[in-house]
Amino acid sequence: MKKIVMPVLVLILFLWAGEYGRIQGRITDIDTNEPLEGVNVIIKGTDLGTTTGRDGFYLVLYVPPGRYSLKISSVNYKEVLIDNLIVNADQTTKLDLKLKETVIT
Repeated sequence: MKKIVMPVLVLILFLWAGEYGRIQGRITDIDTNEPLEGVNVIIKGTDLGTTTGRDGFYLVLYVPPGRYSLKISSVNYKEVLIDNLIVNADQTTKLDLKLKETVIT
């Protein structure tokens, strides 16, 4: 029984591993180059997204392969839309951005 279970388990893990991609990067201020904390990174049309940490880095896991539009927004900064971002299975799509400060009206 053990001889059958182990190969089947390895096969399942192998097939599952390459099913998704991920998006990661760092978001900074365009003028000061300081990392921005609390920036929302949302994949439009999905429930996927995240927020940057103290160091400005973000990571979105378990993204199905395909083309996506990203919405990057934060209070006091101009919103950025990225279209046609390609995510491949079992790969990381890297996207670093610099945001420009704006006045809220």
